[in-house]
Amino acid sequence: MTRLALLPLELVDMILAWARFEPQKATADSRTLVACSRVCKAWNMPAQALLFRDVPISLCHRRRSLLIRSLTQRPDLGRHIRSFGIEISSPPAPWGRDALQIKVSERFRHMVADFIVILTHSPNLARLTIDIDGELDSVDISKLVAVHLRHLHTLNWEGRPSSSVLYSFLALWPSIRYLRIDNLYFDPPPEDQRPASLRSLCVHDEPSEGFMTWLIPTGDEQPLRELHFESGLLSSRALKDVQAHAPTLHVLTVDKIPSQSLLDALTVLNEFAFCELPSAPVQLPRSVQRVRYHFKGPAWPRPHPLDPVAPHTREEIVSLEAAAAAASAGAPLIHATFSSLWSLL
Repeated sequence: MTRLALLPLELVDMILAWARFEPQKATADSRTLVACSRVCKAWNMPAQALLFRDVPISLCHRRRSLLIRSLTQRPDLGRHIRSFGIEISSPPAPWGRDALQIKVSERFRHMVADFIVILTHSPNLARLTIDIDGELDSVDISKLVAVHLRHLHTLNWEGRPSSSVLYSFLALWPSIRYLRIDNLYFDPPPEDQRPASLRSLCVHDEPSEGFMTWLIPTGDEQPLRELHFESGLLSSRALKDVQAHAPTLHVLTVDKIPSQSLLDALTVLNEFAFCELPSAPVQLPRSVQRVRYHFKGPAWPRPHPLDPVAPHTREEIVSLEAAAAAASAGAPLIHATFSSLWSLL
């Protein structure tokens, strides 16, 4: 009869803590995990699962090379990777330096090759975070056809336009259901590419005219459920472009509260978040169960900031929250049920 091998309590505690506090923002104790996997084979699988589960975009070139070497020697390790991030960029080149331009191109190609190796060795990959300042050719695209992604997060840290790569990714991976777009300079969308049916969309910058209607056309088999606008620069035009999807939205995040006509169309909305208080009272949909208000100032803007959106006839409300968006504000987070809200009004 074999004896069951148990993980040490310290490792179990670390696993639970690491899984609880958002692994994409915290780094597991890799040295401890590697040491445990070397000491006992029974610890090998849980250690590998944590070490390879989330590969952050901040991974340095040396560690990325070690990761690729590990995947090449042990392809089975790739099945643990669920989230992967990479920045594919070239350093700026001075004018008139042809040799340097060629070298920059070689660096870009090398990083694209690493990108393809990791994606093709990760059969369970679900989320990709990428910042890229160039385009993939047809050969690269053909190598990524078998990849199955559900989450895509595009970044643009250096102000480089990369919406054309986004268009190619959406055409390449129709399996994408969750899309986040940060600070892109949008090119006109292509006419011959049909994007994926999205369940959740988060946009951080002002999209180009026609982009929203191209990205989330009506009549999708899987309607849009979550929509997040995280920038005050987003115009009312963007909201008008998505008004046709209002009857299917369950979650909506905006900077300014939209018009009452749009609110009335949100018949199944469960969660609503906003950053700027309205000048006049508004009536929220009866289906709303959670309201979140994130003010951007360092102090409460008024004694009772939720007054304009207090749902005076909405017994279905489960919680109302008000929190400071700025980390330096130090204001407490307030949770109030509908019954306790009356004591604030």
